[in-house]
Amino acid sequence: MTIRNHKLRAGIALGTAIATPLATVQAQTQNNEDYTVIRAEGGMSESKFTQAKIGNVDDDDATYARGLYGSVEILRSVNNGWDWSVSATSQDLGTIITQDDTESSILATVDTSFSSRSIDFDLGKNFQRKNMDLRLSAGLTALQIEEQKGLGVLDGSDGSSLISNVNNKYLGFGGRLGMDAKLRLGENSPLSIFAGASTAITHGDHDMRKGLSFYDVLDENSTSSELTNIEVSQRMISSGNVNHTSANIGLELEAGNNTTFRIGVRHDKYSFKDGPTEINGESISGNTAYVGVAIRF
Repeated sequence: MTIRNHKLRAGIALGTAIATPLATVQAQTQNNEDYTVIRAEGGMSESKFTQAKIGNVDDDDATYARGLYGSVEILRSVNNGWDWSVSATSQDLGTIITQDDTESSILATVDTSFSSRSIDFDLGKNFQRKNMDLRLSAGLTALQIEEQKGLGVLDGSDGSSLISNVNNKYLGFGGRLGMDAKLRLGENSPLSIFAGASTAITHGDHDMRKGLSFYDVLDENSTSSELTNIEVSQRMISSGNVNHTSANIGLELEAGNNTTFRIGVRHDKYSFKDGPTEINGESISGNTAYVGVAIRF
């Protein structure tokens, strides 16, 4: 009986010794499992950057248009908490149109707009502690910007007009740093608070085009032709840096093991250094409200 007990205890000890490493390996395998996440976001952006450039605008004479925001990201795990991601983002900070119709039958219109497109690639490292997940990332970015400012003046008394337009396109490449965090609201809660921030510094070329058109109706006593039409255009190419910083915060809901939904807000700022500032000055910022969905495979 004693011998059997000793054999039983030895068998239990041996089984425990074998099972413990296997359990550890299984846990490590779960932590290092391969997965892919596809995330899509969409929302509306708004900015009153034009008002800071042309002065205070009477709301009765101004029309603001909200811009669209969209982003698609693919994230793929590697191992030991590392992953890589590639994303494409489009943002339009909106357009403002101001009109001034005075008693002298002169109609003036100012139309300005700003839009950006970017493609980002980065490597990330994930850290987990209790109910918090943290991801630090670094990578490369390609940024394309287009900004425009137009001025039109029409004299209703004689039909003469003046149209001025300035357009700038920028394409630059650089590096970016990012940080994303998520805090679960309870051990088994499907709700989480997420927040993130990123900064990118790019260098590229500005392609600025300026155009001026003047159309005048001469009086009846003029010996020259009946109409005068003058058009002048200019193009300038220069190099410079554009810095893009963004921050976001919101609420995330887990709807099952592989699907999550998000609702949040973000703030973006574009700063121009050593580049043209005729259109919108040294910086532009805007706010965005958006929703998103992520699917994990």
